[in-house]
Amino acid sequence: MAQRFGALRLSCASTSLRGQYRTLWDKSEKKHAYPSGLPHIVNYNHVSRTLVSQAQGVAKTAEESGTVAKPIGYPWRIVSAVCVQRFPTLSRQKTPFELEFEEHKDIKRAERSRLSNHELTLLDYARKRAERDKKALAESLDDTQLPPLEGNDEFDELQESREAEVGQFRPAPRETLADLSDDKKSLHRKLDRVLYLLVKKARQEHAWQMPQGGLEKEESLAQAAVRELREECGSGLNVKFLSGAPALYFSYLNPAPSPAGLIGSKVFFIKAQYLSGNVVVDNSELDDYVWVTKDEMKGYVSDEYYKKGGCGLFAETPPLG
Repeated sequence: MAQRFGALRLSCASTSLRGQYRTLWDKSEKKHAYPSGLPHIVNYNHVSRTLVSQAQGVAKTAEESGTVAKPIGYPWRIVSAVCVQRFPTLSRQKTPFELEFEEHKDIKRAERSRLSNHELTLLDYARKRAERDKKALAESLDDTQLPPLEGNDEFDELQESREAEVGQFRPAPRETLADLSDDKKSLHRKLDRVLYLLVKKARQEHAWQMPQGGLEKEESLAQAAVRELREECGSGLNVKFLSGAPALYFSYLNPAPSPAGLIGSKVFFIKAQYLSGNVVVDNSELDDYVWVTKDEMKGYVSDEYYKKGGCGLFAETPPLG
């Protein structure tokens, strides 16, 4: 009877903790709300740590009273991952429809726009030349018998210089040597696409992933992201974190409970923009790294990993500002 009463008491305590979790979360969201509506990630970790300590305290009390033999703890491993993106340096090639629509807009813009002084001068010169040619035809005169037009030499020289300048321009090729050699360690490839950093763990299954690692004691998600990126990819990689809050997260279950009693992991992704530097992987943890596009990523990560991050992480346009 005492054991049943103790189990009921522990169940009520767990229900109370869930209510406290919601209350703490609501208070944190109201007090530390960003313009985007996301609560401050440090406060989220504070709430999580508070609830875990409370759950452990309830378990300790129940164990001392002899009502339960196994302590209660937070059953998930919290992981912070970094989505490092190299944004495009070239605009993407336009489709035939886009080119046709752009030409249509240029025509309409030219029809509705006011003429500049240079264009008015050119029209006046064309009008005078047409009258001169008409007079030469009517009177059977050649160019030597007609008075020269004012500004003829000036406009001809200007037109020739502009045509020469345009003729000398040679655009740089869109495909680089890294594109031709398919060097996925180089950032000088796919210049019109977003590239994502993947690292390879020293294991057979699910080896490729974004830089990530578990939270250490009293560490926030943002702090863990900075530390893991530095430890796995070196201090020479310079990035700019776009937010202190995660863009999204997904969870997965372990095949079997870990020795610590964890049933799975919750991975929180924080976005970062590549600025400069190179990746130098930690050989004690990683085997390799690549910079890949969204489409190329499918050949490296699992379907679940790709689908979970597909809508929130793999954007093809850089953020505004």
